[in-house]
Amino acid sequence: MTTPSIGSSAISELPPQSKLAWRLEWRLASVRNGMKDALAYRGDFIIGVLSSAFVPVAIQLMMWNAIFRNSGAQTFGGMTQSQLLAYTWTSLLFTQIRGGDYDFGLIEMIRTGTLNNFLLRPVGVVEFTFYQGFGEKLLTAGFCLALGLIATFFTPLSVTNLILAVMLAIVGNIIHYIFGAALASVAFYWENAFAVLMVKNMIVSLLCGEVIPLNIVPEKWTW
Repeated sequence: MTTPSIGSSAISELPPQSKLAWRLEWRLASVRNGMKDALAYRGDFIIGVLSSAFVPVAIQLMMWNAIFRNSGAQTFGGMTQSQLLAYTWTSLLFTQIRGGDYDFGLIEMIRTGTLNNFLLRPVGVVEFTFYQGFGEKLLTAGFCLALGLIATFFTPLSVTNLILAVMLAIVGNIIHYIFGAALASVAFYWENAFAVLMVKNMIVSLLCGEVIPLNIVPEKWTW
């Protein structure tokens, strides 16, 4: 995407309304550009969402089935098997929206030196990178919401709770990127900074309850 060809000094001379319009314009343009990039290969976009969700869901489904089949128990951690399955599907939708690799994009810019191209532009590179990736996540949010609505017919999921979860996941996506962008600065000092973000992603997934429900974690670790 090409940002508007206007310098920082020229922006400062614009009237307040024009400044606001310009700020909104480049942000919306970045989001639209991210959507177009994601939909350039629609099949690849859908397969990417489904494939990234398949492994964690498969592990959880096998785990819940083994626990209830072998133990004969009706509940586990205070949750029935149907509730755990509903949690798994909800967690799946949340994870796909909450995640994102924009911070990896920042590291790649730093590593290859292409960050220099953005420092001369009148927009912040951290914010610009987020809006481009956020366009794809908005599409993912819509896709996951549609799947969630279908799941409400087969699981105890509530439509209201599903919508609130999607909104919360979008907020989580913003917070997740802020932490990732801060950690991406490690790339100025360490070439293999990708490992830092990978460890961060694994820790976040565990602490968010995306791997296992937090209420079945041993009591001494619930803090």
